Formats: sequence, C-alpha cells, structure tokens
Amino acid sequence: LATDNPARGQRLGEDGVRVHSLVLPGLVSSTTVHFSGPGEMYSIKHDITNVECLMPGLILAIRQVVRLKNLVYGLEKFL
Repeated sequence: LATDNPARGQRLGEDGVRVHSLVLPGLVSSTTVHFSGPGEMYSIKHDITNVECLMPGLILAIRQVVRLKNLVYGLEKFL
C-alpha cells in the first residue's frame, strides 16, 4: 500500500523499500512480508507464539559455533 506517511516505517536501500516493525502482546515474533504493485498485494506471514520452536536451530548453532574459524552468516550453511 503506497503512503507518504513517514510514521509507517523506514525507507531502506536504493529503491526506498519501506520497513515497518510492530510489537504485539501475546506474540513472541510475527513477521509479514508484503510485495505490492498498483492494485495488488501478495503477503507471507509467519507467527511464533512459543520460543520452543526456535530451540532446534539454537541447539544446532551452539553445537556448530565451537568448530568455526571464520564468521558464518545464517543457519542454512549448517542444514
């Protein structure tokens, strides 16, 4: 949705992509990505209501980090 309201997030990158963050009660994490054009919007949403779902990735990262000699960005290198 196009808007000129500066309160609706921050413009990032060369193309001025808008990023907006919300903190909601009852959700540990909620991520929604919107792709839009004139007259259309495609959205992908992911909600986390309990941190237990993050534990397998956290345990994997802890086990792998002790073996690293260089910086690694992202868990996909270990999957």
